[in-house]
Amino acid sequence: MVGPTLTNRSPRPHDNSYRAEDIVAEYGTLADFMAAIGPKLPLAMPNFDFTEAENQRMDQLIAEGHDATNTL
Repeated sequence: MVGPTLTNRSPRPHDNSYRAEDIVAEYGTLADFMAAIGPKLPLAMPNFDFTEAENQRMDQLIAEGHDATNTL
């Protein structure tokens, strides 16, 4: 089964959710569905301007989190 042409469609959720049967009926394949609704470009991240001390503290917190999960 060939999916619909995606250039002339605007994806719309059904009752704020997508069901597998709706995806297949409307787009044909999951790949076509993702091509229609997926992001086209990477998410642009703002520059948060953290200080070096803030970066070091975050690194420390992340390391402590990893240590805690590795002991479980």
